[in-house]
Amino acid sequence: MLLRPLRDLEVPDLVTAPVVVPRSHDWRGFHSSARALTDAAALGVSALVAFVVGSPAPPVPSLATIAWCAGPCAVLLVCLALVGSRDPRILGTGTEFTRVLRGVAWAVGVVAVAGWLVVPDGPRGGVLVVGVLGTILILVARFVWQHVLLRARRAGRCAERLLVVGSAGSTARMVEDLERDRSGRVTVVDTFVIGRPDAPNGGDAVPDVLAAVHPHCVDTVLVAASDVMCPDAMRRLGWALRDRRVDLAVAPPLGEVAPHRVQHRNIAGRPFLHLPTAEARSTEPLKRAVDIVGSTILLVVLAPVLLGVAAVVRVSSRGPVLYRQERIGRFGVPFQMLKFRSMRVGADAELEALIAADGPVVEPLFKVRDDPRVTRVGRVLRRYSLDELPQLLNVLGGSMSLVGPRPQRPAEVALYEEAAHRRLLTRPGMSGLWQVEGRSALPWREAIRLDLYYVDNRSVRGDLHILARTARAVAAPTEDEAH
Repeated sequence: MLLRPLRDLEVPDLVTAPVVVPRSHDWRGFHSSARALTDAAALGVSALVAFVVGSPAPPVPSLATIAWCAGPCAVLLVCLALVGSRDPRILGTGTEFTRVLRGVAWAVGVVAVAGWLVVPDGPRGGVLVVGVLGTILILVARFVWQHVLLRARRAGRCAERLLVVGSAGSTARMVEDLERDRSGRVTVVDTFVIGRPDAPNGGDAVPDVLAAVHPHCVDTVLVAASDVMCPDAMRRLGWALRDRRVDLAVAPPLGEVAPHRVQHRNIAGRPFLHLPTAEARSTEPLKRAVDIVGSTILLVVLAPVLLGVAAVVRVSSRGPVLYRQERIGRFGVPFQMLKFRSMRVGADAELEALIAADGPVVEPLFKVRDDPRVTRVGRVLRRYSLDELPQLLNVLGGSMSLVGPRPQRPAEVALYEEAAHRRLLTRPGMSGLWQVEGRSALPWREAIRLDLYYVDNRSVRGDLHILARTARAVAAPTEDEAH
């Protein structure tokens, strides 16, 4: 939708006049204030407990006793504010808890130094009670508030309202990326395309963007491509949005890069986004150690399941228990991938005819819907990913990893475009972003995007997160089969 400017306002008025926009939808102020009140209440309760259970207190508390109980509370509240633990932009995410713990760490250091300098022999037991109990109560309260916020977002409320600005292509791609976010943190209320032929105001997009902020109750203007606006226009837009209490966000032209890899640097007085070399090589030994330990533990724990599944496959249909198929591994080296057999014998010879019946192959993903070759037991095994368990032996042997891009057949790899070959820079995995995001239901374009994102940003911490999501996906499977 193309937004029209306010015809009766001049450009200087729009850009320079301070405006305070009423925020009837200001959920951010409510949740930020609510957390401040519950933080204070939690520390008040912990100070009271410290005073009551402390070593004998006088009938009328002295000023020093009150200071020892209330002082750490005040310091902690200030530190929580300084680290931005109530910043609306991080509410409802794990960053909120990280910042709380950072604020606690700062408060502990300040109180420890101040106590040692001012009152070396003060009642440290009470301070310890305030710190430990107060931190626990704050985290519990934050967890409750986060649950309230997430429920509201699932109901379509409390989302950050975005106006996406950029060229036609950049806005379309940005909206598509934002719609993949299922958390409900943001909602795109409208878009504004810069550079269209009928652009008014001599091509200056700032008035048009500002004209859309108020009627759409925008929280943040997101510039999808920084090259569509000159630095002067971007600066004037930032000034005007600040007066209107609206944030300005600019998407960096870095593509699929994880936030933890982007660093901020200052060179010659100007800010830069620094993208250091990927940590993949330095973490590869640790990743391999996790694979060895994890696969060994899983093989021991799941031994009864492996034996039971093997027995069921053996008696349910004619043929071997294990199925071996050549797949392409790291650096293009082929290997034999193991699975419990879930198809009838000779199924590989039927694949070409089944694919041809579906039409010409245009994507390197050979997948047959409602595959008639799958046995009745095989459908159950695939639904719960039990047929994949023998790949733990591949992981232990080093041809696969617990997490990585799914290994593909040589014929599929032969259809790769240039970018897709980056999948082969790491060991293929039993699970990965492809599997936890959409199982086999994802189209090839989305699947390769997730795989390339993983390859470029892989880390041990990310692998553990994917494994946790894999466990949830296996425990509650969908109708889609694993690939």
